[in-house]
Parts: sequence; structure tokens; C-alpha cells
Amino acid sequence: MSANSQKKTLKEELVGKSLEEKIEFFDTHDTGEYEDEMPEVKFQILHSPRSRKYRDQKKAQDVKNTLDKAS
Repeated sequence: MSANSQKKTLKEELVGKSLEEKIEFFDTHDTGEYEDEMPEVKFQILHSPRSRKYRDQKKAQDVKNTLDKAS
């Protein structure tokens, strides 16, 4: 890249490209270079009822409830 040219925006890099080309782009580029262009995303991780942690917590709660009833 020459000193006078500027980096393309993420939108400019991806517009008109196929899904495969977009995948290749992200496989070969650091997304941190475009962090200021990406929207903030908020999410919450929920435990699946099938996960071991969920089952262990459920068992612990069941034991606690049983002991509380016996008291």
C-alpha cells in the first residue's frame, strides 16, 4: 500500500464478494484491524439442560431441597 492510499473500510472489502470470498477474507485478515467499524454485540450465555454443569447444579439443588424438607 502506498503512503498516499488509505486502507479500505470493511464494507468496501466485502461488498460484492461471495460467501466463500468473505470467509477467505476473515481467514487471512485480523478482525482487530476493523474493530472500530463493527457493531457492539451483547449476548448472554445460557447453560443447556443437557450440559454437565447444568445437570450437576440441578442435582445439587435437588439434594438441597430434599435436605430442607427433611429438616
